[in-house]
Amino acid sequence: MLLPIEKSKIFIEDAENGYLVPYSETMDEDLLVSQMADKILFALESDLESMYQASYDLIKHYLKPEMLEAWRKLLMPIR
Repeated sequence: MLLPIEKSKIFIEDAENGYLVPYSETMDEDLLVSQMADKILFALESDLESMYQASYDLIKHYLKPEMLEAWRKLLMPIR
């Protein structure tokens, strides 16, 4: 999926839980493909288990129990 890096940074921290490749619609296609290929090769040689953990740590506050607790804290004073 190609997204502007600003939007991708919400859930992807480059080299921590994924890899970001700079992209713009005016970018040279050969350069883009080369950069993406480099990142794929680098990912295949990386410690994926630590990347999985980093992804989980980044999104865990969006998981159901955490979200339910956040809503409970928000709505309890209104009762």
